Amino acid sequence: MNSTLLLKNIQLEGECCDILIEGNRIRQIAAGISHPADRVLDGGGRLAAVPPFFNVHTHAAMTLLRGYADDMELFTWLNDYI
Repeated sequence: MNSTLLLKNIQLEGECCDILIEGNRIRQIAAGISHPADRVLDGGGRLAAVPPFFNVHTHAAMTLLRGYADDMELFTWLNDYI
């Protein structure tokens, strides 16, 4: 059986809700979840859930090379040099 974590009173997109996590999966997002959990954390309406940024790594090279061709048009730089 997977361990469960219930996050109570978490801000998500400006609304307060609960998040139930089972193992490494989010099982439910709703207000007033009453499911029994191994661990319960109360955010007190002050903690926020933020979506992860999966695609951040693709812009790392652009940050390192942004001054390489500052006299070029953006799409010329992106297509021909990056």
